Amino acid sequence: MRAAPADKARLAAAIALAVLGALLAWPLRKGHAYLDDYVFLALGRHLEAPWPLLFQDSLGAFFFRPVTMFVWWATVALLGTEAPGHLAFNVALHAANGYLLFALLRRLEVRPSAATLAALCFVAHPATFSSAAWLSDRFDLLATFFGLVALLATERALHSPGGLRIAIAAGALTLSILAKETGYAVPLVAAAMVAWKLEGTHASSGRERARLLLSLGAAAVAMLALRPFVLRAVGDVMFLNEGIAPTLWKGTLKWLQYLPDFLVVRQGNLASVAAWCALLLAIVAIAFLPGTLAQWRRPGPGRIAVLGALLALSSAAAQSPVFLASPIFPYAFDGKVLFEPLAASRFFYLPLVGLAMILAAVAEACARAYPQRRVGLAMMGVLATCALVGLAASSRAIARDWAIYPLVHGETMLRAAADALARLPRLQPGCKVYFLATPARFSAVLGMLDTGIKRHLPRGHAALGCFLQAEHAPWYHLLEARGLPPHAEKPMETILFGGKPFEAHRVGNLEFHYLRIAGDAAVIADPRASFLAWRGAGFEDVTGDVRERRLEARFFDNRPPY
Repeated sequence: MRAAPADKARLAAAIALAVLGALLAWPLRKGHAYLDDYVFLALGRHLEAPWPLLFQDSLGAFFFRPVTMFVWWATVALLGTEAPGHLAFNVALHAANGYLLFALLRRLEVRPSAATLAALCFVAHPATFSSAAWLSDRFDLLATFFGLVALLATERALHSPGGLRIAIAAGALTLSILAKETGYAVPLVAAAMVAWKLEGTHASSGRERARLLLSLGAAAVAMLALRPFVLRAVGDVMFLNEGIAPTLWKGTLKWLQYLPDFLVVRQGNLASVAAWCALLLAIVAIAFLPGTLAQWRRPGPGRIAVLGALLALSSAAAQSPVFLASPIFPYAFDGKVLFEPLAASRFFYLPLVGLAMILAAVAEACARAYPQRRVGLAMMGVLATCALVGLAASSRAIARDWAIYPLVHGETMLRAAADALARLPRLQPGCKVYFLATPARFSAVLGMLDTGIKRHLPRGHAALGCFLQAEHAPWYHLLEARGLPPHAEKPMETILFGGKPFEAHRVGNLEFHYLRIAGDAAVIADPRASFLAWRGAGFEDVTGDVRERRLEARFFDNRPPY
């Protein structure tokens, strides 16, 4: 029995996306975790049960993302705390998002070739691949995954009404929002899909459409109403101090300002980067011929382009509070991958789904306008193929350089610190270990030193009850809560936030502490303190030298500047 053409198209798209994902992920097989990754890996390693992650803020800071946090716990349980397995999981999820984009475009009546082109461009694009290459961007990957499922289910419910499809759409929307706040963009796009009635193609009645819209709206409103009960007020102080409306407006404008820098990533081989930029422009130029423009008056391409633009802008607005408060460093063509632009790419992940939908709409309109001009369409196919090669080459360059970067800038020191802890005698709950004289190239990870070391430690290790830091306190300490003596953090002090102490935050058997270092004399006199100093390739115990003042040690009461 022969497979139907639609089945062949789905299979071909799935294979192409899987192969592309594997090619991009291959340089990351020797990759490493970095910065925020440490806390998620440490939580997964040392948290005894995942259930607290589902019902509370996991860090005690400013977000409630239980879906992604649960996935972190599950993947650590399955894959351990070494990065390659988690990087493979991220890239596989990224490729799956490409396939869901393909499926959504097919449901929106885009032909297989145009839908496949858009999906491949999305997966190969350096900005979206960068989000998959940094483990901590898993939030965006999962929010997009469930968001696309919600949009696909919404379109299915419009064509074939039914309670199950409505439930799937509302459930997936809820999971998207609970994966990351970016998911709040999805209900706006879904509402536009419901409101845009297409005669002869949508079988749902007015009542069924209203039922679908109310279900989606109720899910979004319920998630908004839940946030004040599970979050501290930190988010308002950190991100919304100007008010909601001004923050959304300014953040979206800032996002638009930086969009060209992340849409045209200058990384890797100069010829390939220049080639794919020019070729994408050529594809758009060829598409906007008079006959193609006439297609926008028809429902298909025009509707898809509007939905794509709405998805891009609404997801940018949903992220604008954090985006406005974050310093953004675009990629620059210097032959190196820097952490800052790679991390900032997350703000463009879901928006680039919308831009890929616009690309698919352009390709579909062109194909409809000139169905008999095989030479022109073949030329567009060649250009699209060349563009994909350029995109993939840039992403491979990012993967190659990023696989090395964390090792050079921190992983070596963290492993040496974990080894040194094994040589310290009598680590008791509440002990302090200070890692001194670390080289400048490791300075970025000092803000995550405690969790960076502890994700290497086996569950139940004595050092999990200790406070680990350099001369500055890290952003937070993660400790085994049971067995800690009262005021175990002394002589360090709880930080003030908004003029009030930012108290420890309990998550299951663990506690997050937010501390500052009070000064030299108190630290050195602390009987529960040990001091280790970097000696070329590892740490040596210099506790006696510090206490006897044979080795000068300075400590600082401010948060580190990174």
